Amino acid sequence: CQSCQIGEGKFRCLTCSGDQTFCRSCIVNAHQFLPFHKVQEWTGKCFNDTSLEELGFIWYMGHGGQPCPFSDDMHAWENIPMDAEADFSSMETVHGSTIPTKLTIVHSTGVFLHNIVWCSCPGVDC
Repeated sequence: CQSCQIGEGKFRCLTCSGDQTFCRSCIVNAHQFLPFHKVQEWTGKCFNDTSLEELGFIWYMGHGGQPCPFSDDMHAWENIPMDAEADFSSMETVHGSTIPTKLTIVHSTGVFLHNIVWCSCPGVDC
């Protein structure tokens, strides 16, 4: 990884300039505020399309992209690879839900599926 120098650099962003490769954690962290970038994964022979959602990106609504402070599990979702069959049924909070909502978003750069976690602050209706 050209960022942390620790992980295996097998992911790249086609939208960002340059040809740097990153580990899963670094590419997800680098795209916290760039959810509509297109990423690829090195297979050993070629780069194949993947997505930030497939790499574990969670898009937190409110609080500057950080987990809601009223969430009991505010660090539970950091850089966790998500699979399509993930079981979120036990992840409830007192004021709201930390269960990600899968949301399809149509953007000028493409169609994206993202895991969204809404703000759980008291009085906020999401």
